Amino acid sequence: MMMLTRCSPPLLALAAVCAFGARAAIAAVDSPRLTTDRWPSMYTIEDFAQDIVRLENARTGEEKLIALFTWNHRVMRHGYGYSEGPTRKAILDSFALATTDRYRYDVIDPVKILHVYGEGWCDTRSRLFNALCNGAGLKAETISIFDPKVRVWYRDRDGVERWHLVDPFRSWYVYTRDGSHIASYEEIVADPTLLTSPRKTSQPFAYWTNTSGFAVAQDPTSLFMPDGSIYPMLPHTSFKLLPHDYHSMDVPLRKGTRLQLKWSAAGKYYGFYEDLGEAHRCPNGPHSHRFDGPGTEHTTFASGKETVIDPANWPYVKSYYKPCDNTNCPFYNLPVKWYGNGQLTYTPNLDRLENFRDGLYSWGSYRNLTVGNNPGGEPRVRPSRPQADAWLTFRVDSPYVMVDANIDAQFRLGNTSDACTVSLSTDRGDTWREVWRSTGSGAQRANINIGQHPWKADATSAVGQYTYLVRIQMTATDPSQTGLDALQLSNDLELNMFTLPMLQPGRNRIRYAAHRTEPGDAMRVTFCWDDRDGKARQDVRVFPGLTADYTIRTAAQSPDDITMRWLMLENPAPGQPTE
Repeated sequence: MMMLTRCSPPLLALAAVCAFGARAAIAAVDSPRLTTDRWPSMYTIEDFAQDIVRLENARTGEEKLIALFTWNHRVMRHGYGYSEGPTRKAILDSFALATTDRYRYDVIDPVKILHVYGEGWCDTRSRLFNALCNGAGLKAETISIFDPKVRVWYRDRDGVERWHLVDPFRSWYVYTRDGSHIASYEEIVADPTLLTSPRKTSQPFAYWTNTSGFAVAQDPTSLFMPDGSIYPMLPHTSFKLLPHDYHSMDVPLRKGTRLQLKWSAAGKYYGFYEDLGEAHRCPNGPHSHRFDGPGTEHTTFASGKETVIDPANWPYVKSYYKPCDNTNCPFYNLPVKWYGNGQLTYTPNLDRLENFRDGLYSWGSYRNLTVGNNPGGEPRVRPSRPQADAWLTFRVDSPYVMVDANIDAQFRLGNTSDACTVSLSTDRGDTWREVWRSTGSGAQRANINIGQHPWKADATSAVGQYTYLVRIQMTATDPSQTGLDALQLSNDLELNMFTLPMLQPGRNRIRYAAHRTEPGDAMRVTFCWDDRDGKARQDVRVFPGLTADYTIRTAAQSPDDITMRWLMLENPAPGQPTE
């Protein structure tokens, strides 16, 4: 048994750390990373871009541009831009605000665009491609020619350094007439037939219009003004608003945390146009490397099925559209949304403080508490003094946006005058909303969904968040009879399944690395996939240290033989098995 008070000696070091603004009390396994030599890293823009260059053995500037363009289409889908605002009304009102104000809500972080959402419109796709080019060591700039595009600077085979124009959203770049290099904007202006009658183009090569969807080698009307000239090239001013620090995909995995990342969707997503309904979304099953390729049918709309066939651009899935079935839809077409889901579950062991202190928020996260399960059968976490306000605060962090969340807690109350409450904060403790309060006495379960849509009036919701706090408060006449026995915080996540580390045929070299661990930590990593040797095959490893290298061999002759299912990273709580 251990007693927690404001100056409890076991927490002095904890107080010193958190008084200076540390993100969590103690990160049990800090920033665990799992990478493979056969797929780009799912953590930073720089690592992702440099892995692409390595995988494609790209050496020249042109080879690097083509490799990044190829993978940009392999892992990204055409779709909406996203806004992460405090309320639905604020997001809608943002369209009437000045550009600098609107970008307070728009998702402009390349890491989120790539790893969290995996889709975007012209601005977000260009913003991401710009970041990838710079991450690979190329000089790139985002410009506007009717809509955002990217130009990339490097030395060509003729020894001349020049700009090269790429449209990452409308999916094209073109070569000069002699085929010597990828054309610049100026070269296209001098000879517009490079677009209308190209000699050599990107693969995939597509133009987009609202009424026709995607088509190979469609007339590129989006670049031409009514008089037949090409739109002028202008600075893309909003790009200056990029954050200096990108979103981090690194999180602490506290004792009792399980992070499962899936190559499938459960139908939960955080969408800017979520009120349009489910008709235009594509809840998809486990994905193979074919990405449900040519001839595969999906029930994507309430009215029936649509077949995806793109033999020319295979293995790239061409984004496709269908007229909206929703009569309230303000758009002519809606894109099918490809995404994955994951789960982040925190189940602390409350028998001892050392089991869960890494999940506490800060030095001010506790007061007047006793921790320990005595032979008398007292609750595991309970007030230390009668009639004294006792409380503790847990923090949940996720690298992916939350699309649903639930709090499940078990309490005991000695009599009707005792009280236990659960409160939620999504602004780091500045404001709190009570989400549950005990009634009566005896055993009580608080099973609370905190996944309301954030644009609902007066809702404090975990949806759209990457972190939140849960505060548990207790008062008791007899502290031995009232308190908390069990807690579980469950969160559904949205993610880009195509940036997860997909296994390839044959040998896959896996590397595990963490920034820091605590004594007793033992990370468990599990890959699950299908191949020729069977369904739901699993590779399970346990790592007590900071780094480990190992190999997974798949029974496959081509990527079509592999269907990825899920990846699990677990830091078991004391008392939970590691094997």
